[in-house]
Amino acid sequence: TALELLQKQKKYLLLDIGTGSGNIAISLARLSPNKKLKIFASDISAGALKVARTNACFHKVSRLIKFCRGNLFRAFNRFNLHEKVDLIVSNPPYISNRERKNLPLDVRKYEPPAALYVPTGSRGTFFHKQIITESTRYLKPGGYLVMEIGIGQAPELKEFLEKIGYFDMIIFLSDYNSIPRVVVTRCSGNSEL
Repeated sequence: TALELLQKQKKYLLLDIGTGSGNIAISLARLSPNKKLKIFASDISAGALKVARTNACFHKVSRLIKFCRGNLFRAFNRFNLHEKVDLIVSNPPYISNRERKNLPLDVRKYEPPAALYVPTGSRGTFFHKQIITESTRYLKPGGYLVMEIGIGQAPELKEFLEKIGYFDMIIFLSDYNSIPRVVVTRCSGNSEL
């Protein structure tokens, strides 16, 4: 979906929130036919960003991606990106404590907890709602927000997006099991915040 959106304009400014090892930013940089692509990618973990930079060099796309350390959008404060961004992508943590025990052992044992779990006592949509709210400052009218979501989170996020009133399109894409797993929204530029 993000690759399809990248083909709509000649120049493109993209944010990857919570980039981790950089897989989304690097894939988009490598696979996009858009050669005027500029990506800013954030993560709170210095270790994850080190891996992401190494991966970007390996895939020969490091000139297209600026990796920034910081929590969510705070990593971009010094770049003056407000109302300039065409696309925001994110695969944020979305697993609550009560869902933790249902994860496969290989996920629980080998994935970094910060990449999987929301803060204790929070709902699985904790980071999604922060990203949605902050995205209203960064997206330009017509810009898109694309995020992976957890099982059963679509109704709550749809209600939240509608309440904000900043988006003129809200679509949920399903995985191969017909479970909504990605939300795609478009900024109308009319915030009710």
